[in-house]
Amino acid sequence: MKKRFPALFRGPLALGAVVGCLLAVLFACHKDSTGRRVELEGASPPQALDEVSPHSIAPVDRKADSQSTEVTPLVAQGRPQGTLAQRIQGREMAKTFPPLDNPVLVGAEQAKHMRPNDIVLGVVVDGKPRAYPWWVVKNYHAVNDRIAQTPVLVAFCEQCSTGTAFHRDLDGRVLSMFVPGVCKSTIMLEDRETGSIWAPFHGRALEGPLEGKQLKRIPVHMTSWDTWKRRHPDTDVVYDRPEQRFGHGEMYHPGGWGVVGMMGETVQNWDSRLPENALVFGAMTPNRLRAYPLAALKAVNGVLNDELDATKLVLLAKGDFEVAGFRRTVDGRDLSFVPHDSNAEAMARDQQTGSLWSVEGWALEGELKGRQLTRVEGYLAEWHVWAEYHPKTEIYGADSYVPPVGFSLPDLKLRRLGGGPPELVVSTAPGVLRLVVLWAHWCPPCREKLPKLQEALRKYGPDVSAISIAVIIATPQDVQLLNAFVQENKIDRPVYLIDDAAYERLDATYRSQGGRGLHVPMAFIVDHRGKVVSVLEGDQVADAARTIDRLIGSRHGDSAAPAPSGQ
Repeated sequence: MKKRFPALFRGPLALGAVVGCLLAVLFACHKDSTGRRVELEGASPPQALDEVSPHSIAPVDRKADSQSTEVTPLVAQGRPQGTLAQRIQGREMAKTFPPLDNPVLVGAEQAKHMRPNDIVLGVVVDGKPRAYPWWVVKNYHAVNDRIAQTPVLVAFCEQCSTGTAFHRDLDGRVLSMFVPGVCKSTIMLEDRETGSIWAPFHGRALEGPLEGKQLKRIPVHMTSWDTWKRRHPDTDVVYDRPEQRFGHGEMYHPGGWGVVGMMGETVQNWDSRLPENALVFGAMTPNRLRAYPLAALKAVNGVLNDELDATKLVLLAKGDFEVAGFRRTVDGRDLSFVPHDSNAEAMARDQQTGSLWSVEGWALEGELKGRQLTRVEGYLAEWHVWAEYHPKTEIYGADSYVPPVGFSLPDLKLRRLGGGPPELVVSTAPGVLRLVVLWAHWCPPCREKLPKLQEALRKYGPDVSAISIAVIIATPQDVQLLNAFVQENKIDRPVYLIDDAAYERLDATYRSQGGRGLHVPMAFIVDHRGKVVSVLEGDQVADAARTIDRLIGSRHGDSAAPAPSGQ
């Protein structure tokens, strides 16, 4: 999979110097568009297209883009504080970086600006398909469009891998949205007509004159351009100049690690039961919520039958990150689905009729050919975004998960907070236990537990070697806030900053042993042989001292009795 940060960005301080804008600038500067569909001829867009696509802009100036505005550290002030509108950060960017209104469109055969593996958000409205390229909408985050006669809103956050679409007509009025800033772990939306604040991926007005109103969801399929075009050869696609691939947000890919510090500081409901960047499909029925990790769906070959609040569901996942949920009851008959191994569009077969079904819920062959399953309300998002809006949600498969033990951590070269060259952070310290803690300065349980854990470790003296690794996108602002937290809480154990290569190596090691991925907070306890004997995830980190007590008390000679992972 593509690296989250290109080589240019590797190393936390170098990364911060280049993408410091991510703390304050989540939007790219674009003008309004004419919204005219343009038929292209030839291998490249003609000059005429440039004239009718004023939403296309010059390439992002990396030097200018790195100048961040001041960020107020909400974590130091307590949460929540004030109204939702008052808690939004980056509001000054709304006038500078407007949304994409009425985008320019081209047909599939004329889309010379597209590459086969480009990620797109695909929608079908009134029988008409349209693709919104990831690399285009990353520069706007809100698109006010019209498909056929239907006003459509597309909301997108590349940092949290989430894209949704809604009908933007409500009670006889057509709303137009823009992004006023960030809050509650992601972007926010505000309508121009009433100033109401909206949850971008749930489609509900959270505050303002329209509070409580709900937009009607339009299903979105996140897939590759080549796949979408093959499935919908009559599609059109939003156009922008190819140079807009670069600059703002270019380093992100679906499920990539890390949370932008400014977003992290606005978290109200942090949930460490899953890795914060894990992709989940959140399904909603009137009385229950359940998050389905994409990894769990892939483990069953992309087809999962389930039941939620008496609703019979089937979850279908195809490719790297396309997923959809449907009711599996047709004409009063409950269907059960199994994977259909084929290179064609059909990916599932129902056992009752033998019909073959696509990831979009269409029966392509068999007795039910031409029928479409009814959608389940839900959307694909990174876990921290879903959990922010749906606290205490159920997680599919959570009860059966046990963190792995018995493996060795990789040796990593990391930079210590405070500067200096990278140091080799060894996973073993002869004759002692080693505690390796992963955390972030904006993570609420991290802020609560790390000082307490340090105090608890003092009694062990040299018997326990402890280090902590800050899992942050180390922009200058984040490093400054991290330093302030360390000094305020007198953290005297070494603190290191992770980078892209080290994170992926550590994460891959853990996943290869059956782990779900890295969390914040998280702790590995390593014995004197270099073997991980306990893994503590989320709130379990508070039990680290008790686990160490048990390990020290049970150690005899060259052997240590492993503590149950997560205990």
